[in-house]
Amino acid sequence: MAAYDDWPEFCPDPQLTVVISSGQLTLGGTSKLLNYRDYTWDPVEVRGTIWKNGNKVATLSIDSSDGDITLSSPLSVATNDPIEIRLQFIGRLSLPWYTKTLMRRSAFLTVPAGDSTFTFDSQNNSMPIPDWDLAFGWDSNDKLKLGFRVNSDDSASQDMSLYTRMLGGAVAKQSSSTIDLDSQSTQTHTSDFTKAEVEVACEAEMWLKSGTGTTRQEDRFRLVLMKLDEVGAYPSNFPTTGIMLEQEKATGTTAAKWIES
Repeated sequence: MAAYDDWPEFCPDPQLTVVISSGQLTLGGTSKLLNYRDYTWDPVEVRGTIWKNGNKVATLSIDSSDGDITLSSPLSVATNDPIEIRLQFIGRLSLPWYTKTLMRRSAFLTVPAGDSTFTFDSQNNSMPIPDWDLAFGWDSNDKLKLGFRVNSDDSASQDMSLYTRMLGGAVAKQSSSTIDLDSQSTQTHTSDFTKAEVEVACEAEMWLKSGTGTTRQEDRFRLVLMKLDEVGAYPSNFPTTGIMLEQEKATGTTAAKWIES
């Protein structure tokens, strides 16, 4: 008998207060993982890190009883240092696809010349969670095809970037499309690779920014398809039929919830 993760799956939803004072970065007392109860075991499933100038410089702790996010000691920073505070969760979708998922919420800022406080929550530098339906499968040329129907953009100011790529080989054959979140027409993307070219696995990545400034949030969702023979043909009648996954905003938070259709 095997044990499988249950649906639905949730993106981490952190509330962060970042304090810059005298060249030191700390997290304020209001920093927490708001949806820590959505995870199967406890917040240990969500990994928190801080990145400075593209390098990982600290690991965050998440309290299993209340979701509080803490940094063990102040982090030395300098003016114009780019900072990313990253919360991510790796899960598994239900069979038969045997699909791994990586869901990441990141908060970005640039260290100012003086002292400052940055807030990332549902009101400040907020992350929109569009509502959309997804279908995927192999097209008539055995390429991976994805289809989107956007139901609501949740006031997103940016379009969503979509990437497909191969994993495990020397050539990724990455390609990308832009998903217009203002359009409720069906939008599709077809990979540059075929099923036969995939050596280990392939993936689709959806990437949305809350804005274009240096202070913003981003969500990244990666679907890693491990058993390619379990992925069927692209449903030609989508979205009338053939919806496979749905994204919607989880009640009470600004997290994305993924639902199997």
